[in-house]
Amino acid sequence: MHKYLLLFFFLLSGKIASAQVTYDTLQAHFALNESTIDEGDKKLLGLMVSRGIITPSTNLVVIGYADYLGSENKNLALSETRAKNVADYLISLGISKDLIKLCTGKGSVKRDEKDKKGFPADRRVDIVMETTKMEAPKLPPTPPPPTKPALPPDHFLNTPRGSSFVLENILFYANRHTVKEESLPILDRLYQDLVDHPNINIRIEGHICCIHNGHSMEAISYQHDVLDALDYDVAENAPYDENEPMKLRYRHNTLSRNRAKYIYEYLVNKGIPAARLSFIGYGNLRPLVPVERTPEDEARNRRVEIRIVDK
Repeated sequence: MHKYLLLFFFLLSGKIASAQVTYDTLQAHFALNESTIDEGDKKLLGLMVSRGIITPSTNLVVIGYADYLGSENKNLALSETRAKNVADYLISLGISKDLIKLCTGKGSVKRDEKDKKGFPADRRVDIVMETTKMEAPKLPPTPPPPTKPALPPDHFLNTPRGSSFVLENILFYANRHTVKEESLPILDRLYQDLVDHPNINIRIEGHICCIHNGHSMEAISYQHDVLDALDYDVAENAPYDENEPMKLRYRHNTLSRNRAKYIYEYLVNKGIPAARLSFIGYGNLRPLVPVERTPEDEARNRRVEIRIVDK
């Protein structure tokens, strides 16, 4: 509908729109030392093609990466194989190989801070999509909205025991529990605050948006009226903890929980005692906006909260 309204505006104004080339990036992630595309990524790529996000006329650049674990030569070969496998799968979906302008591997991503477990976000392939859009006449710039602080000032001290606050600006990849790199400074701030307040224990609570009334094909009811979303970072038959309930063992109802668990493991790996932390996923059980009508409503519900358990 927006395209027709935009065209109608051009006809009335008499202004000529110009072509604008934009670049969007889609990512596929891999397990450690793996180059085979998992079923979750295949489904995601298939959706991108079937829904016209990747079209038969979209120019593509496919770039593979590895994390810093392993030798340089091994990581280069691994990144190239990952890129080739993604390109081949796109071709199998009907994308012409002539539209793949570059398929290459860049080897390992260099990082100053290292962890013996590596960095999962770097085990990936970037699919850069070049699209041509009609550029609308330029409008006067609007002032940007005020930026929320990463964490409220004195949030630990000002939040009563049993209450929670939203961990702002934590961004995850779609349908994945892997946090985006730009969110790492916020997690590091949370870590430092826990170091500075050793008497405070917290629970990390994950919430999702956009799942309503059980109508989503990608949602499965697993706890009365609690609905959660698919987590493509977890294989359908992934190993599980024998102590966990069956309903939590597989990816089809674990996204909010796994996002909370990711932050929990991040803090534990940096040195926060596990006894001070816990995590839980509430799915769509506790929305801040019961009926989502706008992207802003969805963003409010798609969140991670920090609850003060003890202080």
